[in-house]
Amino acid sequence: MAEGLIELKSSGGVDIGSEQSIQYFLDRFYLNRISIRMLQYQHLVAFGSVLPESPNHVGCIDPVCDVTSVVQDAYENARFLCDRYYLNAPQLELDCLNALSPGKKLSVVIVPSHLYHIMFELFKNAMRATVEHIGMDEDLPPIKVRVVRGNEDLSIKLSDKGGGVPRSIISRLFDYMYSTAPHPSKRWKSSTSCWLWVWIALV
Repeated sequence: MAEGLIELKSSGGVDIGSEQSIQYFLDRFYLNRISIRMLQYQHLVAFGSVLPESPNHVGCIDPVCDVTSVVQDAYENARFLCDRYYLNAPQLELDCLNALSPGKKLSVVIVPSHLYHIMFELFKNAMRATVEHIGMDEDLPPIKVRVVRGNEDLSIKLSDKGGGVPRSIISRLFDYMYSTAPHPSKRWKSSTSCWLWVWIALV
């Protein structure tokens, strides 16, 4: 999908109307895909022979998901990619506050894979911005994450030193046709370097 959007944008044949139609279509496509896949998996686990990822899971839902563990897992995987590409990566400073049950492990009812994918993409963007803004050979400032469990919700704040986002492009941040990442070179399209293309294209 990412490669197709890059080629479409490079062709120069996309007007504002077409771009809005693509945005609307892909929003619905991904929302429906996530919803249907979750319902299918939930049904197969509940009534079929598919085993849940953990005995504590109710289908794909973890009633006591360890948020800290998911965040750290997402960070480590994003850090691996960043380190392989830039030969450097920011460290993580993780701060957790359980205001609902002070002194206890921070947990919440959630689909762990959804939280993981969100945090992985955020870490990936933050790492790329930090490395390119500060410099590959410099001591990089850490990425700071604060997780707070309140009475009604869970909040996760991620802060980096990547230079920020210009106000002029804030409205385009969630556009599928917009990206600040460089176009992948043809030499990276070999199967041995596929992971690197994914890292660049999906940022």
